[in-house]
Amino acid sequence: MPARHLRSAPEPAETTLLVLDPASGDTMPLSQYTQPLEDQVAGLQRDVRGWTSRYAELKREKEAEAEESPTWPAAVRVFDHWRRACRHPRSQFTLDRFEMVRPFLEKYGDKRKPEPERLEDAEALCMLAVDGIALDHYESPLKNGKTMHHTGWHLIFGEADLFEKRCNSAPAERIREVMGAPAPEQQTLGGIPAPKS
Repeated sequence: MPARHLRSAPEPAETTLLVLDPASGDTMPLSQYTQPLEDQVAGLQRDVRGWTSRYAELKREKEAEAEESPTWPAAVRVFDHWRRACRHPRSQFTLDRFEMVRPFLEKYGDKRKPEPERLEDAEALCMLAVDGIALDHYESPLKNGKTMHHTGWHLIFGEADLFEKRCNSAPAERIREVMGAPAPEQQTLGGIPAPKS
């Protein structure tokens, strides 16, 4: 016979948590109320996994298509020049960066020349723009005593005005090397010719 102070506690009565359904005003067990919500969450998670895999597949296809572009090798060379000239050794060439420089490689250069020569001219202009930002860029002091150099890829190839500004900021000897002796109308445009249509 157990001692009186060691008696076992009575089994707790099973309780069911009831909730008020806001739509109908009825009370129901919590599990009955949450089951449809859990089903919705499971369905949404399944949809997100499907969208994620489709997005990854589309991104791979777009990257493969970009690498087939005739401008891809020139874009890689411009990017490598930017990494060296602007001291971004750990930066990676991405599809986004390719899409930023691609219009400049496709638009600039003398359209009367054969495509490979036109692309060489456009590449030289892109390199000139990189040289321009490497020479003349905004700097800001950091709290740790270092200086931040604003030479980002997007500050060159983000828009046409930035691109032209960077070309015009390049060292004078580089501008002469790439552009040749400027014609009078080019001098008034700041040294960079308008793209030929």
